[in-house]
Amino acid sequence: MNMLSEEWRMQKENLESKLAYSVEQCKTLANSLNNATEDLRNRRLKSLENETRLMKANEDLQWRYETKLQELKDLLNVTQSDLTSKVCEEYLSYIYFVLDLHLSCNIYLKRGLLNIMSHDIIYLHLCRLLNLRRKKLL
Repeated sequence: MNMLSEEWRMQKENLESKLAYSVEQCKTLANSLNNATEDLRNRRLKSLENETRLMKANEDLQWRYETKLQELKDLLNVTQSDLTSKVCEEYLSYIYFVLDLHLSCNIYLKRGLLNIMSHDIIYLHLCRLLNLRRKKLL
């Protein structure tokens, strides 16, 4: 009976030892699972924060892009208007110049200070000059 009792005691100790080892393993696994879950939660929060920050940065970048694009469009319009205005101004100034010379030639012609041949030569020369200037402006 002693032997049987000893056998049962040894088996009991063996089973208790296995149970303690299994319990310890379960505690270790549970702790690892908790740590992994906490790590996953922290990473998810950080990922959401990063995503929010990136979305904000993207919105800011989009706003700056649209603002800069509008500024460039406005500057282009102003530049085109200025250029058109300057070209028109210069073109008109040449037209006024030619008309003034033509009028002066007519006045001199009426006073007899210029003959018709000289008037026509000056007028043709001015027309050529005006055409050359006009081609440069266009």
